[in-house]
Amino acid sequence: METTSCLRAGRDIPIILSFSVLFLSLVCSASAQCAKKSSCSCTFSNGSWIDLQALGYKDGTARFPDTPASGETFLYSYNPCYPFSIVGADNCKDVAMCQTGQAGQTAYYDLGDQNSAKFIENAGKLAIQYAGVTGGITRTSTVNLVCGQGETTFIAFGEDQEQPTFYNFELKSPECCAKAGSSGLSAGTILCIIFLCLVSVYLIGGVLYLKFVKHEEGVNLIPNGEFWMELPALIKDGFLFAISPCRKNSAYSEI
Repeated sequence: METTSCLRAGRDIPIILSFSVLFLSLVCSASAQCAKKSSCSCTFSNGSWIDLQALGYKDGTARFPDTPASGETFLYSYNPCYPFSIVGADNCKDVAMCQTGQAGQTAYYDLGDQNSAKFIENAGKLAIQYAGVTGGITRTSTVNLVCGQGETTFIAFGEDQEQPTFYNFELKSPECCAKAGSSGLSAGTILCIIFLCLVSVYLIGGVLYLKFVKHEEGVNLIPNGEFWMELPALIKDGFLFAISPCRKNSAYSEI
């Protein structure tokens, strides 16, 4: 009985490790993101940070007002960090981004407020995304943050032709550059280090054990090699089982 339990435990080791690899890989991936601290600041896992507070106006007006987008008849106003309002526009009160009509037009659309701000990765770049509702329709604004020296610029690309109600912008400024943070390690970084250490011990220890104790050679030096070679097929079988409808066998044995 004890021998059977040990064998079963041995077979469970690579399964447990594979789930640990998956979990810690997700943690390491998440730790590379910029965690939101406020509507205009976030912190990376290495301690560096971005804060756009210096770019926003605190007086209720937009830092970047009435910015045209090529090929459109609309204008866009944006203020990082602090809400602003457009006089006479009920749809653009205490917002972060607003779409307005040009001279002679009275259209106003809420493209997001500061409370909705979240930091995302967009086309390989860090971005702030906002969401606003006007007339029951949710509109989403994505502002790519570009690190650049010199004068701060704001570019409106306007509505996405392939995704209506989605709007794209670019904010380029020295304030969009990550500032060096403390040298302290975050929880995500520590977990990544532990993960790499465990994998190293598993691989190196396994190879040494198989080489000098079991006297194995070649591909047989891979710890639990048979399991790892079968893993793709096991994943495929599990996926097919998960997406296949469960069918009951309605046939009964005749008595």
